[in-house]
Amino acid sequence: MLLSSLLGASSATTDKYVAVAQRVTASPSDIYTPTTPRLAIYPWHSGVGFGVPNLPPTTLSGNAISSVKFNTAKNVLAVGSGDWLTQHSYASNVFCAYPWDNVTGALGTRFSSPSTWPNSTYGITQIEFSPSDDTVFLSSMSAPFILAYQWSNTTGFGTKYSDPSSLPNIYQNYASVGFNRQLNLQVHPSGNCVAITTQSGTATNTPLFKAYPWSTATGFGTAYSNPVAATAIYDNIFGLMFTPSGESLLTLGTGDNARSFDFYANGGGFSSSNYPILSPSGCEAKQRAISNNAGDVIFFGNYNYYSYGSEKLVEAFSYTDSPFSLGTPFSSAVGMPTISQQKWYNFTPQPFYRLAIDPDDSTIFFSVCGAANLQVPKMYAFGWDNTSGWGAKYNDPSTFQSTQLCLDLALSW
Repeated sequence: MLLSSLLGASSATTDKYVAVAQRVTASPSDIYTPTTPRLAIYPWHSGVGFGVPNLPPTTLSGNAISSVKFNTAKNVLAVGSGDWLTQHSYASNVFCAYPWDNVTGALGTRFSSPSTWPNSTYGITQIEFSPSDDTVFLSSMSAPFILAYQWSNTTGFGTKYSDPSSLPNIYQNYASVGFNRQLNLQVHPSGNCVAITTQSGTATNTPLFKAYPWSTATGFGTAYSNPVAATAIYDNIFGLMFTPSGESLLTLGTGDNARSFDFYANGGGFSSSNYPILSPSGCEAKQRAISNNAGDVIFFGNYNYYSYGSEKLVEAFSYTDSPFSLGTPFSSAVGMPTISQQKWYNFTPQPFYRLAIDPDDSTIFFSVCGAANLQVPKMYAFGWDNTSGWGAKYNDPSTFQSTQLCLDLALSW
């Protein structure tokens, strides 16, 4: 049985940390009045669980820490500021990066800021590094919506790349309820492509995602032509996922729930023939998905906007790739919360997920932004085995408060 991590557990050493982006509000019933933008870094003890977090001071502008990301080498932590509930003028100081020591769990001196800041009303929604750590990508809720900067793990930010010639067509009618402030950004495993959602669909802004060729020498290329099935979707896409092989791109959202598209980053983009609609469960929508590192299990983050469903928050299915084919579901995890337990206070459920799995496929982590009356917890960890499926649920972090929202998480290993 898994035990909770306690303060000063002397037998538990770690070189593993979970960085969490938090939004602390005035009260459990007031999600619109943030009080403290906060970065929390939890030690992670394998077989034990979460330790007591370090709360390093933040110097970013805005109302909330919205995004966190370790680089590929795990020696840099990038942090973004943003708020999908209230507007704020983010003219500068909207994201930053620090050297990271994975042995001591300490941040170094902040890297110098880039010379060109993004112009954003809602700040940064996601940060991603290229596999080779030579580029950092950002998504933002103001044009151009997707940005890229040269990056060095030694010297930090370099020159900002030119924006794509054809920008994502972001639909913003739902901005007041946060629909499109969680743009999902995905980098292809080869580093040769970057894709971004455009969220809510209308007749004028389909397709609901764009994928761009990427080169560190020349930056964004001309957006790939989307397959016909992608231009026919008339609803919402909340998330994207490249399979580890890079040969499939999954779209997650409402309406058709989930689709897969054959994709070839080195050979012209999307196939025109294979794009099956996936039906993982009866849930109204999928919001996020992540594959295990072995490339044969997919985890779906469920979402139900119109009703408080009894579906589990996260479900796991086997799959095969090239072409993508969804297999059988694993039995539900004991202790997995349901969607109905994760609604906002007096709101329909809107749990904005981040999913992460550790490199040896033994633990899956996920964060949930909103919960009933903003009750804790907002971050979960479950044991996992690629053959037998779900293991025991780790005890919840002991330091979460009822007024904390968990907007993002990242693993340091």
